[in-house]
Amino acid sequence: MGNRWALLYVLGSGVLFLGFLATLWLVVRAADRLNTLRPGSRPAWQYALAHVLLHFAAARVPALAAPAMAVVPGVVLLQVERARRGAGSPPAALGARRTAAFLAAAGVALPWLTGLGVKLYLDSRGLPTLPFSAFLGPVTTPFYLGASAVAWAYPFLFLAVVARYPGLPGVGLDPARRGWTLPVWGAFAAGVATATPIYVAVFREWDALLVTAPLGTGFLLPMTLGYAAGWGWTRLRPGALTPTPPAPGRAPPAPPGTPAPPPAR
Repeated sequence: MGNRWALLYVLGSGVLFLGFLATLWLVVRAADRLNTLRPGSRPAWQYALAHVLLHFAAARVPALAAPAMAVVPGVVLLQVERARRGAGSPPAALGARRTAAFLAAAGVALPWLTGLGVKLYLDSRGLPTLPFSAFLGPVTTPFYLGASAVAWAYPFLFLAVVARYPGLPGVGLDPARRGWTLPVWGAFAAGVATATPIYVAVFREWDALLVTAPLGTGFLLPMTLGYAAGWGWTRLRPGALTPTPPAPGRAPPAPPGTPAPPPAR
């Protein structure tokens, strides 16, 4: 597959290890938050142990190592979100759900839209390409979409979860701030800018084995930097602390801990 793909595998292994440490920290922090919201939940060390065991079990298959890191954090974070709702915190807004759906769909579709563009370009130059039938079929299409979503698009799927649940611990988003989605879109733009040239190289010299290669590890650092840049801008720009105005016809949300008003008689 060439030296550049071997280098990507080596760099990907290092990024995966750093991702494992980051998700382990997130598991512990989220589990502590869950025990605060819902006393009597499992202790943090049990979630951390499950995360470690699952990571080492999936490490034998590079394409599964990164998605496996999201299993335990995802379970804990979803429980935290449910506990927050039970404590009276508002659920994610409709805009957050739509943003998350767009990020997930765009992340999964990006490589194949790029591949389509590469094929059309090569066809126009008279260069040999694979026929569409090599990718379209009752078995091949679901396989390629599923494998690429797991091995290539998982950073975008992680980002979609962050956009869907902005109040989760560790993500640093505050829906009460103006422009709170800027970190998400900064990460998305950085991911698209980084992923597109990689996908172009993949489809110019197509090898079916690459569909299981953890190409998504090459997007993690740029997307993290884009997220951090957006997060910093939302804190530094003028008016960042101004609450987001409520939708027309709706009252602004009450501060946390405010008792509910008595029912009207």
